[in-house]
Amino acid sequence: MSRLAAAPNLPLPALQSADVLRLRRGTRLARVYFAARRGATWTGFRAWGPSARGRFDHHLPPPGDSPDRAMMYAAGDAETALVEAFQETSVLNRTRDDPWLVVFSLRRQIRLLDLRGSWSTRAGASMALSAAHEPKATQSWAQAIYAEYGHLQGLVYPSAMRGRPSGPVPAGVNRELFCQNVALFERARLSLPTRPRLHLPLGHPGLAGMLGGVAREYGYAMI
Repeated sequence: MSRLAAAPNLPLPALQSADVLRLRRGTRLARVYFAARRGATWTGFRAWGPSARGRFDHHLPPPGDSPDRAMMYAAGDAETALVEAFQETSVLNRTRDDPWLVVFSLRRQIRLLDLRGSWSTRAGASMALSAAHEPKATQSWAQAIYAEYGHLQGLVYPSAMRGRPSGPVPAGVNRELFCQNVALFERARLSLPTRPRLHLPLGHPGLAGMLGGVAREYGYAMI
């Protein structure tokens, strides 16, 4: 894989229609959040940043609470959200930091920069933007994207943990988002609903089957 440029050359390229993925009202997203971390909630956008773990944190350095920038990381399906949330340890720990799974439907359309297509190459980033473990570089790109494209609410990019989508798309999941990640800027706040479709702690018995399947498929331990 080619090395990611530490910062983009400005200005960024003009957007083409294929560069923007429009998610319609009713599109489902999933995320795992940890309720014991900094008072996190299922609708909460993280104002503290940039974090070493936040690939596309657009907060301006140095790290700290931002008055006007915040991030939420989600996925197009629950399994992807789970695999991504526990990738550092490969252990599905159902109690540490009080993890919850939430699935919600957007209440209004949002527009995302699609990093899976030709934009990344035209901008001089290549696909390394979605996969490289270089947070300072990817965050620099996120800051530029946020500043350049003020009408976009976030980014969509492939899950490096799940690889190429395979098998049937689960019921209710947007085909475009299967095995994909979504990074939402605070501009997307008003698109979140007041109530989620599903909201359960990972220790809930109803999630045991899904968690066990994820652990077996990806070689994660589960405790």
